Amino acid sequence: MEALTMTQTVSTSEIIESESGFLIGGDSAGNAVEVLRSESGLQCQCFIAQVSHDDCEHIRAVKDYLASIPMSEDRPMLSQA
Repeated sequence: MEALTMTQTVSTSEIIESESGFLIGGDSAGNAVEVLRSESGLQCQCFIAQVSHDDCEHIRAVKDYLASIPMSEDRPMLSQA
């Protein structure tokens, strides 16, 4: 019997960057996910990130986002006014 795997992709246009990490756009229910920066790398609190040794779709999306727009000056930043 073959194992089925689900792969979900997140558009890089659904990512907002802040000083502490990234906010990944929500699903149809409006649930957004936060990926935090830490000394050990990117951390996500979603279920898949907690039970898997691999990166979740949120961390993969942030890595793709950072690779597509490498200069921080070119990325939109969320800040308090």
